[in-house]
Amino acid sequence: MSTVFLFLSFLFTLTAQPAPVAVSQGVNDPKANTLLQKVRKNLLGAKSINVNFFYEEKGSKKECNLFTSDINYTLKMPGQQVFCNGKTLWMYDEKTNEVNIYNYQADKDELNPINTIKNYEKRFRAKYIRSEVFRNKNCDVIDLIPLAGREYHKIRLYIESETLNPALFEVNLKDGSKYTYVVNSLKKSNTAPQPEDFIFDSKKYPDILENDMR
Repeated sequence: MSTVFLFLSFLFTLTAQPAPVAVSQGVNDPKANTLLQKVRKNLLGAKSINVNFFYEEKGSKKECNLFTSDINYTLKMPGQQVFCNGKTLWMYDEKTNEVNIYNYQADKDELNPINTIKNYEKRFRAKYIRSEVFRNKNCDVIDLIPLAGREYHKIRLYIESETLNPALFEVNLKDGSKYTYVVNSLKKSNTAPQPEDFIFDSKKYPDILENDMR
C-alpha cells in the first residue's frame, strides 16, 4: 500500500464518532489522550473537511488533496484518484486510464486519515513528547505506536496548539525510512456536500478500463 495512505488512515481514525472508551494505564498517557480528544471534537464539528497537504518520500515532494465527510471522501494525488461513498471504493490510475472498483469495508480502510483519528484508542498507544515550534506556530508533539502489527513502528503527529489542527505527520517505518506529510491547509465547512461528490464518474474518461473487484 502506498505510504500516502498511512497518513490518510491516521486522519480518519481521529475523527470517527467514537464509543466511550476508558483510558487504561499503559494505553494512552493522560496528556496525549486529552489533547487527541480535543482534536477529534474540533474536527467532528464540521460537515466536511478539505485538506491540502504535501507528501515527501525519498526526496520527492507531491501535492495531494483530501475532501471528506464522515466516511465519504475523495483523494487526489499525482497520477491517482480515490473516491468512496461509504458503499463503494473506486481507485483510478490516470496513467493506464483504468479504475478498480471494490466494496467498501470501513474496518479495513487505510485510505482516509480522518477515520484513523476517530478511533485512535482502538489502534494506537499515544504518548505526549513535547511542545515545539513548527512553521512559526506552537505545536504539541505526540507519538502514536500501533497496537497491532503494521509496516511502520510509530507515527509522530504535530498538532497546532491554537487551532487544534494537524500540522505534520511523520511515518517511521520499521526499515528506518521516514515519510513526511505536511498539512498546507485544512478547511472545515458547515455546508453538507452532495452525494455525487464522492462517486467516480467513468463517463468523464473515454475508453476507460473498469475492473470490478466486488
